[in-house]
Amino acid sequence: MTNKNKIPDIRFKGFTNDWEEKKIGSLGEIITGSTPQTNDKSNYNGNYLFVSPADIQNNRYIKRTITTLSEKGFNKSRILEKDSTLFVSIGSTIGKIAQLKERATTNQQINAIISNSEYDNNFIFSLIENKSTKIKKLAATQAVPIINKSNFCNIDVTTSLDKTEQSKIGSYFQELDKLISQKQAKYEKLQKLKKAMLEKMFPKNGSDVPEIRFKGFDGSWERKKLGEVGTTQSGIGFPDKEQEGKRGIPFFKVSDMNNIGNEHIMTNSNNYVTNEQISRMSWKLINQVPAIIFAKVGAAIMLNRKRLVHSPFLIDNNSMAYIFDHTWNKNFGKIVFETINLPKYAQTGALPSYNGSDIENILISRPTNGINEQAKIGNYFRNLEKLITLNQKELEKLKTIKKACLEKMFV
Repeated sequence: MTNKNKIPDIRFKGFTNDWEEKKIGSLGEIITGSTPQTNDKSNYNGNYLFVSPADIQNNRYIKRTITTLSEKGFNKSRILEKDSTLFVSIGSTIGKIAQLKERATTNQQINAIISNSEYDNNFIFSLIENKSTKIKKLAATQAVPIINKSNFCNIDVTTSLDKTEQSKIGSYFQELDKLISQKQAKYEKLQKLKKAMLEKMFPKNGSDVPEIRFKGFDGSWERKKLGEVGTTQSGIGFPDKEQEGKRGIPFFKVSDMNNIGNEHIMTNSNNYVTNEQISRMSWKLINQVPAIIFAKVGAAIMLNRKRLVHSPFLIDNNSMAYIFDHTWNKNFGKIVFETINLPKYAQTGALPSYNGSDIENILISRPTNGINEQAKIGNYFRNLEKLITLNQKELEKLKTIKKACLEKMFV
């Protein structure tokens, strides 16, 4: 490795020394977890954390675990100190990483690093996190992915030997992870709020009024079949070529629902077509908008995704559109579809599927006092969705920044 390769692209001011290649085993004590005897129930259900791969999700810090140990079980285990770095080393989730906030133990699927005095704990966590994808690849060629303790200890990493520099880098990523965690928590809180309000602002359990209602509205809601207040239209074939410059009429495929920006409203497509193509192919343009689109055949049905479309469009033959009539507020109509578990109405067979009558026979509830209450409800959820989307984008931006910084601030 050349000297150039031993210097990260981005460094804090004042640090110029080359980094050095070390074995993970030299960074501190490496401990593989163990499991207390499960047939002795007195080892479990206490106040001590017992970490398994299932406890390591998107969280940096382990604050709670599915399984806990009693003092007896804890003292029989291999005890890890606060701030130790955990690395899942066996199985399908190999490469997941976390850090302890308090003393704990792990099962045998996890290797832990208790840093020695020459290394900053937070720096070690980020150093191993940056290396995790490459470590995971080392195990990919085996039938059961595994990085045993010996192999884990012998993996090369390049590290600063200046503990002050380590501390600055470790603290930087610790703060970045804190921001990500806070944004993740806010995003999840907003999602839970939306789910709760969907349950409370629509009638349920045979009732004809919702539990929560905007001031000034009363009276029973009506039950209607979707076919009484709108129509369905199935998709056609596929565009014969992708339009240059992303201009023209959007031709949505089921996969376009995954595009960034299309989380609630379809704003961009991977394919656009011209009026000439539409005429030549005798395609039927859907120009009665707004409309809802969703998958109508195959595994994508089970994802239960529905998206609102505001301008004229085409859809592929794996998709279906529901076109609202004039009695709908568009945002309210979109939220009504979110309350429907569409997969429940799919026809079974080699592939789940819908036809138009399957959708048009679905019963829904709506206010009977015209568009006004619909608009209030629709606008409430539209604003809530904007907040959810904003937080999701900010969360993804922070994750992107972190990924870039890991690449640039480590060798």
